[in-house]
Amino acid sequence: MTTKELFAVISVVGVLVAYYPYFRDILHKKTEPHIYTWLVWTITMTVGVLGILKGEGEQGVFSLLLGTVLVAAVMFLSIKYGTKNITKSDTFSLVAALFALSIWFFLDNPYLAV
Repeated sequence: MTTKELFAVISVVGVLVAYYPYFRDILHKKTEPHIYTWLVWTITMTVGVLGILKGEGEQGVFSLLLGTVLVAAVMFLSIKYGTKNITKSDTFSLVAALFALSIWFFLDNPYLAV
């Protein structure tokens, strides 16, 4: 195992350990995730993962990819367990994240989108 692979494994384990308490608290109804927040983070992290993949980031993408999957899972859990109050700043953040995606789509440049 190379040093890069070792650090990739350590970072994946770290991501799993870090998200466990949050999922536990959601399912025990101790916390209520906000759907817009987690949707924006899902979009933003997806752009980051795709940018790393396009730049051939190799092992560096694993922990961010796992984090993106877990953030998307929280987003879906927020539909059932989350809070539904949506503010203007929430909407602005969502529009900004979608704008970043459109930059990538129209200019074919993931680095500008990130």
